[in-house]
Amino acid sequence: WNGETEEERARKFQEMGKSSETLSYLDRAIRWDPLNPEYHRSRGKLIFYLYKSNSKQEYLDYAIMDLEQSVELDPYKAAYHSDLGHYYIEKYYMSNKEFLDKAMVQFKCAVENDPVNYPQFYTSLAQIYLLKGNKDEAEKTLIKGANIMKDLKDVNRLWSFRKDTFKEQIMAVNSSLADLYLTLKNFDPARKYYSRVLEIAPDNSDALY
Repeated sequence: WNGETEEERARKFQEMGKSSETLSYLDRAIRWDPLNPEYHRSRGKLIFYLYKSNSKQEYLDYAIMDLEQSVELDPYKAAYHSDLGHYYIEKYYMSNKEFLDKAMVQFKCAVENDPVNYPQFYTSLAQIYLLKGNKDEAEKTLIKGANIMKDLKDVNRLWSFRKDTFKEQIMAVNSSLADLYLTLKNFDPARKYYSRVLEIAPDNSDALY
């Protein structure tokens, strides 16, 4: 109960844009309940935000430690793996090449744990394959993600709080697949997946092109 109270206080300070106070109350929440993976994730995401604001590498390391703790406490939560994968990618771009494989493991876990609700997991995993120069696996991954929903008009049947997020993600994975086919000069499948984007976003400039 005390952990929940401190976490609620942290949320209120975060809404006010007060990062220091938010971090302080998240620290307290974790002290009360160190086995709550969501508290670690919240603190990790805040520290990652601070890292993006001032580029202090130690902030990224702290964010990674928190998300690694979240994954350890709840290895079946896909979102934790996805967050950690993105943080590992940041390390990779800082010339820590070994983190590319670590990111791949996390995105694979995200897809395995929730293969339906978050098309962005497939997009992220495919990007790893492309960084490795493996276009075949990138294509296979994007095809799976793009076809989570066969008829994209069904996106309008989703609950409102899910529709916008899912719509954005399913558009992105279809667009990424079309872009890949375009670079490979496979124009028919490129047109197919751009057309799928246009089904739910008729004014999408990239797909129209």
